[in-house]
Amino acid sequence: MPICIDKKMPIKEYSYNAKSVEDLNKRVEFWNKYGISNGHPAKDRLERTSYKELSKELNIPYNKHIDTQSIWNIDKQWPPNLGSLLEVDIETLNEIINIIGAATPTFFYGDVLDGKGFHENEEVVDWLFFGELSELTTLYVEQNQDFPSYFFAENKGWCFCHPEDQGFLLLGCGEELANKILKSEFLECFEFDQQERIIKE
Repeated sequence: MPICIDKKMPIKEYSYNAKSVEDLNKRVEFWNKYGISNGHPAKDRLERTSYKELSKELNIPYNKHIDTQSIWNIDKQWPPNLGSLLEVDIETLNEIINIIGAATPTFFYGDVLDGKGFHENEEVVDWLFFGELSELTTLYVEQNQDFPSYFFAENKGWCFCHPEDQGFLLLGCGEELANKILKSEFLECFEFDQQERIIKE
C-alpha cells in the first residue's frame, strides 16, 4: 500500500534512542513542534511518496523486499515523518478496481487467525461475503483501513491475499492481468516467482 511522508519534518534531527530524561524531553519537544501524536505525523502535513523515493532518503535497497518492515528495521522504530492517508489508500484501491473491473463478482473472506474475524454474539468468527469488487473500498474503511484475508474473483481468475501484519498485498493471477498491474504508473509492484520466498524473517 502507498506510504506518505511529511517532507518538511527535519527527521535527521530526531533521536530514536532516548535514554535519558533530557533525551525524552527533546523528543517531546520535537513531537510538539511538528504535530506528532503517538508517534504518528499530522495528517495535514502528509503527502504521497513512493518506496523508490523513500529508499534513497533512507539509504536502503530498492528491490522486491522493500516494505514497511524493512523501514522499521532501520532503527527498530517507525519514523515519525511517515504515515498513511485514507484518501491516498482509496485512490490506490480504485486503481486496482478500475484495472480489473468494478462489477467483477468477488468473494471477500476474513480469517480469525489473521485477526480479521467478525464479532458475532460475543464471539469472533470467520466471515465470507459475496459482492462486486467495487465494494472493496467500503470494506477497507469498515475494517479500519485493513483488508480481508483474501478477496478473489468468482471465476477464480485472480486472488489477492493480505498477509497478517504486512503493509502489502499479494496477487496471484494470469499473465494478462499481471501485465496490466505491473504497467500501472500509480501502483508500485514487484513480480515474484512461484517458489520464491516473499516474507523474510
